[in-house]
Amino acid sequence: MLYRLVYALIIPPLKALFRIRITGREHVPEGALLLCGNHTALLDPLFMAMATGARRPLNFLAKEELFRVPVLKTVIRKLGAFPVARGQADIGAVRQSVDLLKNGGRLMIFPDGTRVKHRGESPLQLGAAMISTRANAPVLPVFMSYPKRMFRRTAIIIGPPFMPGSKEGSGSGEFYRALTARIDEAVWGLGEGKTPVPEGTPSLAKEGRG
Repeated sequence: MLYRLVYALIIPPLKALFRIRITGREHVPEGALLLCGNHTALLDPLFMAMATGARRPLNFLAKEELFRVPVLKTVIRKLGAFPVARGQADIGAVRQSVDLLKNGGRLMIFPDGTRVKHRGESPLQLGAAMISTRANAPVLPVFMSYPKRMFRRTAIIIGPPFMPGSKEGSGSGEFYRALTARIDEAVWGLGEGKTPVPEGTPSLAKEGRG
């Protein structure tokens, strides 16, 4: 209820201020889903929420420091957040994310791990690849145009979802790097007008960022 209330109060004004245009909404499937998008602005989590709408809550990871503030931690938990320790491998956050998806939930992740202006500015994080593989959940690539300026058109482009692929070799860093690169290509490729990535097993030979 709180998620829908906040959505109803905040999202409509944002849509008007940033002249949001969403394309590809027909690609959003039912059930568990891992949304992966490019991260260029503080408001990106709200833009990601617009991609799927208010009907289903969209969970997200938030830095653990925010959960040390008594009132704030209660509010953000009710909005679907759970803590993650940044700068290290937080196995607890990965497990919680996997459990969420296995139970049909939805989660957003920014593979860049931080805000970037251009593709390739920050080392990609392997968390999205690990979570989608362990939960066997589809990845939904989302590209958000930038820079985001009020009263200027902002595009949110949703690509077709794809499965992480065969679990053979999925425990290796090579597999996760390959899948991470594939997710990165799917997200940024939408902004470049490229053909969406077809469903199937990611090639282990694709380790670069393109």
